[in-house]
Amino acid sequence: MAATGQSHLDLALAVLVPVGGFMGYRKAKSLPSLLGGLGFGAAFAGTAYVINVGASGNFHRHVVV
Repeated sequence: MAATGQSHLDLALAVLVPVGGFMGYRKAKSLPSLLGGLGFGAAFAGTAYVINVGASGNFHRHVVV
């Protein structure tokens, strides 16, 4: 399934935010940067998934809480 135009920003941030967190960890040994980058990157990936699945009207069946 191709990503809808509405999720492109979320997908880009799902990649860039963890990379920034890793760079902060590598440069300053900052574990909060790494964990924050991974956590927020996962959140952006989750929202992109919900946007894409929600476009078909079945997003409530796929959301895991």
